[in-house]
Amino acid sequence: MIRGSVSGERVGVTQSIFAAVFMVAAVVSAASAQSLKEQRELCSSKSNDNLETYIGSCTALIDSGLESDSNTAIELANRCIAYRLKGDYDRALLDCDKAVELKPEYSKPHMDRAVVYMFKHAYEKAVADYDEAARLRPFSPQPFFSRGLAYSALGNQEAAIDDFARAIELSSNYAQAFYHRGDAYEVLGKHDLAIESFEQAIRLKPDYALAFNDRGVVYLRMGQLDRALADFEEALRLDPKSDRALYNRGLTYMTRHDYANAIRDYDDVIRLKPQFAAAYNDRGASYSNFGNFDQAFADLDKAIALQPNFAEAFYNRCRANLLRDQFDPAIDDCDAAIRLKTDFDLAFLNRGAAYLGRQQYDRAIEDLDRAIALNSDSPAAFSNRCLARAGVDDIWDALVDCERSLGINPRNPLARGGRALLHLKVDEPYLALGDFDRGLKFGPANPFLLFGRGIAKRRLGDTDGGEADIAEAIRIKKNIAELWAGFGLSP
Repeated sequence: MIRGSVSGERVGVTQSIFAAVFMVAAVVSAASAQSLKEQRELCSSKSNDNLETYIGSCTALIDSGLESDSNTAIELANRCIAYRLKGDYDRALLDCDKAVELKPEYSKPHMDRAVVYMFKHAYEKAVADYDEAARLRPFSPQPFFSRGLAYSALGNQEAAIDDFARAIELSSNYAQAFYHRGDAYEVLGKHDLAIESFEQAIRLKPDYALAFNDRGVVYLRMGQLDRALADFEEALRLDPKSDRALYNRGLTYMTRHDYANAIRDYDDVIRLKPQFAAAYNDRGASYSNFGNFDQAFADLDKAIALQPNFAEAFYNRCRANLLRDQFDPAIDDCDAAIRLKTDFDLAFLNRGAAYLGRQQYDRAIEDLDRAIALNSDSPAAFSNRCLARAGVDDIWDALVDCERSLGINPRNPLARGGRALLHLKVDEPYLALGDFDRGLKFGPANPFLLFGRGIAKRRLGDTDGGEADIAEAIRIKKNIAELWAGFGLSP
């Protein structure tokens, strides 16, 4: 019995040991389950802002050997997102590729990989993944919306519009789809349709600052400046630190020739975004129109330093030099603008004006021909070519150019002055005087017009009136007599 008792005790001990083992195993299993659950929660951008913890949790799950292929595919896709958020696009693609290989019938890895391709500007590859996601989820708006963004980045706005429309069909309250469709319509120049889409986006999301901003841009391009300003004001009310809305409001003020307010907005933009070359460019152009050339050149130099291939900044510096009668540096800057942008009509126009100032009339005509070929609705190009042709005594063609300029803009003082100059060259001072008078109504204190009117008055016997006009012209522009002498005319 003792032996039996001992045997019984041994059996009991053995059972207790096994029981303890099973209990420990059960505890370990429960702990593992808890750990897996926590790691799954951490392996998600929705619940984890710490990228290292995010990546580590996904890695632990992937390497555990405990996950199904389905779960592993999702975890690979999630780690792909984490690497993308970290800026490591190559490692992100490796994970998304593996996720797609594991579960090609899952749309999520395709969607996640497409986003990485978008960040890498590989838009065609993004479209291919969005195609597959749309095939797998034909009733979800997201693949169509996202593919629309990729098509838009590729410049295929028609395809983008179709995809945004499909997303809207599937989700009629999709404000972002309306917004991006508006942008696509605007790229195509379909202003009315763009405005309609932005209005739908705003109706669905009344605090949509970007939609107000972009609708304002459409109104600005349409010349509806009051409406543009109202939209930019609302965008700034909703997002006071929106550098986009501040910049665009500044551009609207600049278009209205309200340079003081434009400069204030550009100041704010530069405080928010100190490396924004376009803001320096536009502020420099505004200072130039103010006659503050020191600040203008400082800003334009800064714009070019920030963005050496900035054709518009070279053009604006060309124009600032031209306004100061610095013809050689003006030509150099317009040369640079044209090298960077070979169809830049305004650069040809201003280089032509600089050659005109240097009395190199043939070269001026050559540039102005090019400016007109690029933009046949430019009154300034025709009025400058009128003067250049007058310089080579091509009176008839010059007169045609001045008439065409006035046909586009009857208030163009330079065209009035050019036609008046032609009247003086053919000894018709009375007709010249009428054009000078009308031109000065639209361009008061214009030294070119005042000097010419002085010549006309003197020829008509009004010596005192003529001398007064000539003296005022010279006071405003000391070398004005040399300019007129280049046309073979003097008091």
